[in-house]
Amino acid sequence: MSVKKEKKYQFFNFKKIIWVLVTILLLLTIAASYTYSKVKSAQDSYQKTKIVYETKERKTPSNEIVKGSKPISLLLLGVDERENDSGRSDTMITVTLNPEKRSAKLISIPRDSYVEIAGKEKFDKINHAYAYAGIEGASKTVEQLFSIPIDYVVKINMDGVVDLVDLMGGVTVNNPTAFSSHGKDFKKGEITLDGESTLEYIRMRKSDPDGDFGRQNRQRAVLVGLAQQLKSAETIKKFDNLLIVMKHNMQTNIPMDQLNTLRKNYLTTIEKTEQLSLNEGTDMKKKGIYYYKLNTKQLEEVKDALNKHLELQ
Repeated sequence: MSVKKEKKYQFFNFKKIIWVLVTILLLLTIAASYTYSKVKSAQDSYQKTKIVYETKERKTPSNEIVKGSKPISLLLLGVDERENDSGRSDTMITVTLNPEKRSAKLISIPRDSYVEIAGKEKFDKINHAYAYAGIEGASKTVEQLFSIPIDYVVKINMDGVVDLVDLMGGVTVNNPTAFSSHGKDFKKGEITLDGESTLEYIRMRKSDPDGDFGRQNRQRAVLVGLAQQLKSAETIKKFDNLLIVMKHNMQTNIPMDQLNTLRKNYLTTIEKTEQLSLNEGTDMKKKGIYYYKLNTKQLEEVKDALNKHLELQ
């Protein structure tokens, strides 16, 4: 049974979305053309992003699977960490990559989805999984939701996106709906945002007719705009500052010695991308708190699609 695509999302090229989150991790590859000091600086910065997370849903370690070019999965987390707050994973994108089929499947998980939180024996919004137990809690909850292993995780603090925007001199997006938020006005059409405006632009959802779906769409628009600029020749001149952004705003469990393999065997080979969706859920309230109840049938379709793509069934 085919999985319906989310009509509210503007579809973006997969590689551009992955680029902005993962290419900073691939700066080590860019650094190869520099002097030894630059390479060493990249290595040191990358080490500071390292976290330990290994899925227990695989019999074979993820790094061995990558060496054999087998299907793998990634979880991309955009985390909004504010003062005196453990943070919420406001953006959660699960990606499966099948190098033999040269294809990718991509699913954005609505932040208010009412799911069972791994290790807590309770249901709550899925973005609270990060608040409960950080990257491990978010990863295990997604594994539980889709019945798949999460091989690699890339987390970026949304403040890191702001730093990138300012570093790159702003980001241009095509805004679908005019709105105002916290004293900032965003007109409809093409607009250029600085870092502070970008944060307000990607956080707003109450004034969006598509609610959280609209906000996710705006977040991806910003990522695509940044991706275009990161690929420009001017990025090389800002190498040192990019390393600082990476060091302070990103975390991942991707081993440094697997970066080039991941790039060559997976990211550059993808020719076909399918964007899956969880758009058929319903609004619900419990004790006055809003939740998004996933459509059971659609969730099963998504689980089946991801499992088949990872060749787990």
